Amino acid sequence: METRSYLLDVSGDRIPTWDSFVRLVDVMERLRLNQLELRVGHAFTYVGHEDVWDGTSPLTPGQLRRLSSLCDAHGVRLVCA
Repeated sequence: METRSYLLDVSGDRIPTWDSFVRLVDVMERLRLNQLELRVGHAFTYVGHEDVWDGTSPLTPGQLRRLSSLCDAHGVRLVCA
């Protein structure tokens, strides 16, 4: 199957709400987009690099696992960069 992707840049502390992620993945499924490229940059809780994301609202591993499960349920592959 051909890859039809959407790039969402959440670096710079522009993290969508959970409801926004749900709506996005739902719309992607309806548009037959099958890959969500999530550019997280420093917006992730990198262990040992707290100084990079300190004072922001970064994504946690648990949130990314939850988002990955949501994407899987809608036939969308999650790719984090």
